[in-house]
Amino acid sequence: MNTDPNYLVDLWKQVEGNHLDYASLSEAENALKQYYRKVWMESLVLPGETDLETSLIKEGAEYFGVTPEQFEGRARQSTAALKETWEKEVDPMDAGSIEAFYDASEHYIYELMWWHTLKEDLSPLAYVVGLEFAKKEQGRQYLDIGAGVGAGGLSFVRRDSMSFPPTSAAPCCAAVSGASRGGESKPSS
Repeated sequence: MNTDPNYLVDLWKQVEGNHLDYASLSEAENALKQYYRKVWMESLVLPGETDLETSLIKEGAEYFGVTPEQFEGRARQSTAALKETWEKEVDPMDAGSIEAFYDASEHYIYELMWWHTLKEDLSPLAYVVGLEFAKKEQGRQYLDIGAGVGAGGLSFVRRDSMSFPPTSAAPCCAAVSGASRGGESKPSS
């Protein structure tokens, strides 16, 4: 399978030039999405797990010291909770206010963990496209500004032995991904 990041662009040009039909383009796109999903899942599931959603819920629950059911409920509601808290507590014109929000809020960790399940949309698969691009260009380092909960970094490191320097989110990344991967975990809340 061609996993080059420009593959679909090249196919689309063939469609525009009437050298390929839409059905063939759609088939190639779906196959590539399935490949990307597989890479993403293999990068993030815990040892012994086979389902991405179950694995991320289990990992998040362990990190926060809650049941998987509690974690899933909070994760599913996290976008609304994040928005509500942001609107109540953050002055968007004050960098300190924004920083304090991310230092104190747990909602965005729930939201990111849920986003990475691919249940809401497939945009996290952009990390896999980035990985394919890095492989094509023989990139050996990865920098994810902010780093979220570390899923992008895990996908790069686990799939291609890349390294990435720590960022301001490194404590969060290390805590979430380390909880179930042999590292430190957050005390129960």
